[in-house]
Amino acid sequence: MVRRRDYRAMIALAILVFSVPSCSHETPTAPTGSDRRALPQSSTIPSAEPLGARPGAVTFLEPDAISSIRHLPEMNILDEGYRAGGTPGVDGDMYSTYFRTTATNREFRRGFAEFAIPRFTDVFSARVVLRETRATMSRPVPQDRHELSYYTDVDLFVNTGDFDRPTLPLATFETDANLEDGTFDFDVSRLVSDLRGARLGLRVKLETDPFEASFVPLGSAFARNSTPSGIRIEVTTTSVEANDRLLEIVRGMHLPPDLEADLLAPLQQVADLLHDGDPGNDGAVCGKLDEFLAVVASEFPIRAADPAEPGRLTALQAWDLTELAQNLQTSLGCSGAAPHRRRAGHFPAGGARS
Repeated sequence: MVRRRDYRAMIALAILVFSVPSCSHETPTAPTGSDRRALPQSSTIPSAEPLGARPGAVTFLEPDAISSIRHLPEMNILDEGYRAGGTPGVDGDMYSTYFRTTATNREFRRGFAEFAIPRFTDVFSARVVLRETRATMSRPVPQDRHELSYYTDVDLFVNTGDFDRPTLPLATFETDANLEDGTFDFDVSRLVSDLRGARLGLRVKLETDPFEASFVPLGSAFARNSTPSGIRIEVTTTSVEANDRLLEIVRGMHLPPDLEADLLAPLQQVADLLHDGDPGNDGAVCGKLDEFLAVVASEFPIRAADPAEPGRLTALQAWDLTELAQNLQTSLGCSGAAPHRRRAGHFPAGGARS
């Protein structure tokens, strides 16, 4: 069924959400000014958990490959979308969109994200979290309904062969261009637990894809390099495994050797304390994580030692490292630690459904 919207609203959304050179479009990959976004701040409210309790710690996985595939059926076009300057099939964003301006340029985009799941010993819970990056409409418009599905035959590279690949349903959810960017989460605890040491792929597309035929732009986008990332899997595991994961993430960032060493030193001391089997000395862990956070803060967005020099961590790197360390502090009951929580976003009527 064709949905009718005000013509001026259609044009406004088309301009804000899509640029349309040669029947294509891109939405912003990060909110304006994201490179200067403040890091997550610690809370001044002490944790109710005693030191040494070691409740679950929240870590997260970001895609090893992420991209969108676009299809223009009437023009027989099927190709890969990717971030300018990025690597096709690996470094992009997830789009779940529809666009049309002529009788022959109907365009659908489906977004894909693929993950390598670590061999966690314990997975207490896991959730897929999607955060939108799109324009906002003031004129009332209907919600857009999306389908989230998964697959396990994953090669960590997104190409045109993925567009019509078989998937299994996970959830449906609705985005609303009249609201601020939304955040949606879906329980995948059993799926992640079963796939430890294996791989998981996610696909998001409009429910009306491939049958939509209106002249109205639809859909939303989930940007890899927004802060925090627009698509990730949040896993609650032990504090020990969360710190081990943080060590792996720092090593995988390929930072300048001196900066990497400064970040790894306190984390390695945390690992030694957590692996010694004595929860009574966990109080020392809190101080070591404070040392780690101080190094992160000194390198974003400018170097504290010399304000004339740019920091050596990107916005996303600094955000992720800060959040992961704060989550670990919360799990250990460190005084003043910021509790993990879903970040700001508006849920459409009915909320996120899992």
